[in-house]
Amino acid sequence: MRIPKYVMMSLMVVLFVAQQSVAAPVVLPDPTVYAHRYDDFYSYSAKLLTAWGFTGFDGPAGVGGLDLVIGTHAGGANNNPVSGGFKFPDPMTTPSGNGAGSSTFSGTWGLSGTFAPVMVDDLVSYLHTAFGSNVNTPVFDFDMSQSQDKPNLYVNGVVKLLDASNNVVAYWSFDNVADHVFDPASYVLSPATITATNPAAPFNTVTVDNNKGSGKNDFIVYAPGMDLSLYTGKGLRFSAFFEMNSLTGGGEDLFLTGSFQPKPPVTTPEPGTMLLMGMGAVGAAFMRKRAKRSS
Repeated sequence: MRIPKYVMMSLMVVLFVAQQSVAAPVVLPDPTVYAHRYDDFYSYSAKLLTAWGFTGFDGPAGVGGLDLVIGTHAGGANNNPVSGGFKFPDPMTTPSGNGAGSSTFSGTWGLSGTFAPVMVDDLVSYLHTAFGSNVNTPVFDFDMSQSQDKPNLYVNGVVKLLDASNNVVAYWSFDNVADHVFDPASYVLSPATITATNPAAPFNTVTVDNNKGSGKNDFIVYAPGMDLSLYTGKGLRFSAFFEMNSLTGGGEDLFLTGSFQPKPPVTTPEPGTMLLMGMGAVGAAFMRKRAKRSS
């Protein structure tokens, strides 16, 4: 039985729309305006973006969703499987901390445990399957939960790509020293509350609380240079180390996602391409004139 051409075209359109709507990433606003730079990473306040009128940043954090869980206090959370049937190591368990604020946590995800090591190729395949074929940069979500009497937290970390001999092929540091070197004694303040003025109209000043335990994202962090598609096909492993100091509250949650992505760079056609486009336009105009004359 032959399928009518218009029916086939309609089916193709439906399939295309379905593929595009699986989990379209939210585009992050200009990081030089709306984020803070910490060594190789940019960090956004999800609650500030929401208060300033940006949409897509007030959703739930990743437990039970498409995101990979890197560290969590929630019992029973696992990454087996995640979207697309991929299996990754289970999350590290973060402590609740003590009232004195002297508790710490550190750990590396990706190199040990069941379904380890995490291969860069598998991670890219997961990002493509869950979030789209153009999603190559892993983004980290952080849901913060501290006690109100000692509400601030201090965090640092580093992401590494390793070859089979444990040589570091690439790395990105998250600390408070802008030197592209991981400084383990340098911590980034993760504040309980933030008061900030919108850098764009209407320039409103807002205060947000990051310790409500709402199960929603508090911070969204990514490294501009961490395009993992540049490292596929090389047998590389992915590892994410992070450390937290002054833990006091109900447990912190950290996720890896493709739900958010940096704005793609605007590419300018090469001079040769522009010349060919111009020649094509001239040729098309010539053909139209010739057609008019012959008619």
